[in-house]
Amino acid sequence: MSRATSAWQIDPISGPPASTAAFLDKDGTLMEDIPYNSDPQKFVFAPGVVKGLRHLSQAGFRLVVISNQSGVARGIFPKVALEPMEEKLRQMFESEGLKLDGVYWCPHHPEGNHPEWAVECDCRKPAPGMIKKAATDLNIHLASSWMIGDRDSDIGAAKNAGCRGALLTSSTQQCIEPRPDLVASTFFDIALGIVAQSQILTGHQNIKATQNG
Repeated sequence: MSRATSAWQIDPISGPPASTAAFLDKDGTLMEDIPYNSDPQKFVFAPGVVKGLRHLSQAGFRLVVISNQSGVARGIFPKVALEPMEEKLRQMFESEGLKLDGVYWCPHHPEGNHPEWAVECDCRKPAPGMIKKAATDLNIHLASSWMIGDRDSDIGAAKNAGCRGALLTSSTQQCIEPRPDLVASTFFDIALGIVAQSQILTGHQNIKATQNG
């Protein structure tokens, strides 16, 4: 079996250099999870997401979508369907006054039935390929960035890439490995927690810098 070595990406829009990012899972995080949905007309932000995105953006986090799309490898929809999906996402962010800094898709799955995409890869979460490519493309400091998602693969991708992971779940009993750094039941609560933890870290760094100076 061949191995793919990079995420399939559609022309990210680079902005000014920034040190932190919120990497965002799409299905089940930004929007309700409709399995293998490739219809942009069905894209709707989940409750609390826009408010949470604004909070992250105002705190200086760049917003980057990181999404497994195995429907391509499974032959459910073609690779070209990713283009209108990205366009719709950008429109949704723009309509809320938000900037979407990048969109990264993984179309692979080793058990797919499309030969070109039915491969092992380094980009399908929990592999870190998409996050690392975004970090390189957009000059992102991974150690101070977060991956937000609703599955253990999202947390695994975060840990494998060297950033922190926030798990969106309504369950009170989570035993997943690796352990998330933050768990909350709403996207807005995730955003509040990320910003609060980042402010604490920045405060500690400022104190240390003052002491060293």
